[in-house]
Amino acid sequence: MNQKKNRTKKGISLLEASLAIAIAATISVSVLSLVSSAFEMQSRSEKIFLAFTLAQAKMNQILSNPVLSPTQQKGTIDASIYQGFEYEIIIKEEEMDLAKISQTGTLGSSIDDLLPASVQNFKSREKKGQNLTETGGMIPVYKIKLIIFYPIKGNQKGKYEILSYKAIKNIQ
Repeated sequence: MNQKKNRTKKGISLLEASLAIAIAATISVSVLSLVSSAFEMQSRSEKIFLAFTLAQAKMNQILSNPVLSPTQQKGTIDASIYQGFEYEIIIKEEEMDLAKISQTGTLGSSIDDLLPASVQNFKSREKKGQNLTETGGMIPVYKIKLIIFYPIKGNQKGKYEILSYKAIKNIQ
């Protein structure tokens, strides 16, 4: 009987080996899914950056045009780096109330630049008795909306949108 108690265990059992393999496989799958997600997020961020740079270039091109007119255009980009990218340009005539802008400090409630309050436009500081309407009025402007659609995965498209304004005629 004493011999059985003194026997030392050599090697590992099949159950222990199976358990170790299952744990290693679970950890490996988790790590591989994290790496895969990281590559997918990197690819998406690169496409968003390309959409951003394309939007800046297209908006600069539109704003540098001396003559604009109301329009709505859609198109694709021919350059190979922008393969799968599409754009939409919407130009509308509107009137902008300078008095309201000077009073609120914003162009309107439809614009949310998502910046922290310390960076956003502050409300104007009025002096007592100041008539805000004497600082502005209605001016005709072009509201320019540019939307860049970029490929995400398969047939899915992401959207990057910018908005700008340009005076219709010179104010003197």
